[in-house]
Amino acid sequence: MARTGLGKFLKHLRKSRGHHAQGSLAEALGCSVPRVSRWETGHAIPTQYWEARLAGVLELDETELAVLSSLISEQALVAGPRVAA
Repeated sequence: MARTGLGKFLKHLRKSRGHHAQGSLAEALGCSVPRVSRWETGHAIPTQYWEARLAGVLELDETELAVLSSLISEQALVAGPRVAA
């Protein structure tokens, strides 16, 4: 699956917040590097739990959180619930 708008946005947020490697973000979130990679490559989407964790760790403002939520919802509709991670 090609990188999605969600994946591009997450990668941009990660790097702009100083998490230059996926491992750095994974450690801050308390998840695995492959999980972050799957989100960024469009192979999975964050669940509500991980969406909330991402918002806190990345210190998202209201606009960024709205964009993140919208992209997650959009991808979930297209991909279906089985790809959520």
